[in-house]
Amino acid sequence: MIYMATSADYKMKAKATWVFVLINVLSGFDGKPIDPELTQETKQLYDILYKLARDPDHFLFGHHQTTQSGVSGGFPPYQLINHKGFEAWQFTDSMVDNGDADILSDIKLVSGYYPAFVGFEFFQLDPEWLKIQRYLTQKAHSHGMIIAMSWHLNNIATGGTAWDVRGHKILRNLLPGGKLNKIYNSYLDIVASYANNLYDSNGRLIPFVLRLFHESNGAWFWWGLNNTVNNTGEDIQAAHRYVVHYLRDIRNVHNILYATSPNAGFANLTAAGTLPAYMATYPGDDFVDILGYDDYQNVRSTRTLQRFVDCLAEVVLYSESKDKIPALTEVGLNLFNEIDLIPDWWNDYILNSIKGIKYVKKNPATRRIAYVLTWANSCSSAKNCNYYTPWLGHPGQKYFYNFTQDPMVVLIGKLGYNFSLPFINPRGHF
Repeated sequence: MIYMATSADYKMKAKATWVFVLINVLSGFDGKPIDPELTQETKQLYDILYKLARDPDHFLFGHHQTTQSGVSGGFPPYQLINHKGFEAWQFTDSMVDNGDADILSDIKLVSGYYPAFVGFEFFQLDPEWLKIQRYLTQKAHSHGMIIAMSWHLNNIATGGTAWDVRGHKILRNLLPGGKLNKIYNSYLDIVASYANNLYDSNGRLIPFVLRLFHESNGAWFWWGLNNTVNNTGEDIQAAHRYVVHYLRDIRNVHNILYATSPNAGFANLTAAGTLPAYMATYPGDDFVDILGYDDYQNVRSTRTLQRFVDCLAEVVLYSESKDKIPALTEVGLNLFNEIDLIPDWWNDYILNSIKGIKYVKKNPATRRIAYVLTWANSCSSAKNCNYYTPWLGHPGQKYFYNFTQDPMVVLIGKLGYNFSLPFINPRGHF
């Protein structure tokens, strides 16, 4: 169903949006997902993203763990941490047990709307952790949000964190014949079970995007390049292909769209330029639905924003040449809460660059992305808070509100947008 705004001031605009979404979702597709056996809802999700990526006037705005943690506005029964006089909050497993609502979101508290896209995390596959992820995913889906999952799995060889780059050719050892294959398969079995039991309130499997080995061209993860683990581009490609094969073909998981998302700084890999470096870890057209791009480097200064535009545009154009879905899979200011220093960053740096105004030369390709995702707002203690968007009470609140109200930025409920699935009932009518 498409949610219709009830305010009289928005009825005509909501009706226009309703027509727009249906036209974009239900007609004229050329794209083809890599899994021919996708559930109906997952195919419709693919169609939504594919069509949005070819609409230069809209992109989905996403926020990682938007209903799981935030920096202000908290109240019981959320777990609270006082941060500079603001109540930071965390959704807890006891709230799951009690069936509590996922009311809070820093994005919603500022804009009045949930983000259209939300990221959650497999992390170490701990049952209590997965219980929260499943619950919040089901709630987000019921609101109409689109789901993505990332996976910061600890270093399998050492037991260290995802950022522990000790070990030798770990990715190669995840594959059949490798010494880590058996344990890695056991982890994939948990992911498969999670996906195959991720039901909505109507008994339908909830579709989601899975970002495999994200930012693999960087040196900071054990699955990355140019560190002491000595993975190669071919190792990353093979590992990605293996995960897709295992989940899709062996465990019969058919509610996942697969994304690849190298980080900015592609030229670190080869001297040949951006695209060859991006492709150094690319697993092949038969194993990727979404071609993503993560950028925390080029977006920090007006002097490097043109580089951000050029890289994003090249990913978009290549994605289109392969009939794939391009997206800005992660972006933000990630050092010492730099959003405090550039409170209008989302408008001035990101939205203006995507539109091709102010600091950069216009490139129409940057407008053709399905979604933009930023990382979580969270506090682990009163003195340790990290956030990627302004929150209620932040100096950038009014600027971020303006960003969220821009017609290009799609949020849930804004002028009628809602991506609850399926759009077609069993008889094929709207």
